[in-house]
Amino acid sequence: MTLYDKFDKVATYGANQIVKSWNWTTGGTKSDLAVFLHTSGWGVFTTGVAISNKIFGAMTVPISIGLSYVNFQIFKDQEKLENQFKDKEVKSYDVEKRRGVNFLLGGFFSGLSGVNLLSAPEYPVLGNNQEYISNTLQGCGQTLLALSYYVMNADSLPPRKNCLSRGLDYLVESVESYKNEPVRSRAN
Repeated sequence: MTLYDKFDKVATYGANQIVKSWNWTTGGTKSDLAVFLHTSGWGVFTTGVAISNKIFGAMTVPISIGLSYVNFQIFKDQEKLENQFKDKEVKSYDVEKRRGVNFLLGGFFSGLSGVNLLSAPEYPVLGNNQEYISNTLQGCGQTLLALSYYVMNADSLPPRKNCLSRGLDYLVESVESYKNEPVRSRAN
């Protein structure tokens, strides 16, 4: 097993666990999570760029908004295609191609995040930690972008109620069943 295969296996397992947790907690689908991660990632990354260079940071805002919108559409379309082919015995060429692109982009942004996080000064100087904050935010933003692509390669789960709604439903059911029980007398 090559290093690439090991990384793919770990990334896929991690993404599946993240999607299961998201689905159980919020009831959302993997594309909902990927859109949230992708949009958040661009926001954090753009903030880091703006700290180090305000002009370049201002230029990245419309680009990041545009890329977030485009990926929102791509993520939703991919999930819709996956759901169409889920019950069939065939795979969609478009979905498999998109999964390959997702894995490549996830690896690309993982690498960039590593570069940014490792290039941050180890001990920021008090009062002058602008480079440290900038690199750290850029690296964290790129990590979120990478996660969004790995999440889109995870298994799809259907939308459902969030955990609080399910808990309240269970509580109401329990109270109703308790109310409907006949009163038992205590015979001596």
